[in-house]
Amino acid sequence: MASTDELATALDANRQAAEELTAQIGASEQLAEELVSSAQSLGAGGVVAALQSVEDRIEQARSAEAAKHA
Repeated sequence: MASTDELATALDANRQAAEELTAQIGASEQLAEELVSSAQSLGAGGVVAALQSVEDRIEQARSAEAAKHA
């Protein structure tokens, strides 16, 4: 039978995993923003549009992850 200590340990591990995922999503978003900026400076309109789409999906993932932990 599971103990309260085991439950607390599992919950803490899940919290840490969620925090790590949130940090990874943030890093991906930062990279996408940098790539958009670089592509814009190069005048690569099609690339900019594609990267902005990726950036939007990253923000949706961040919002979904935040909603799970609210």
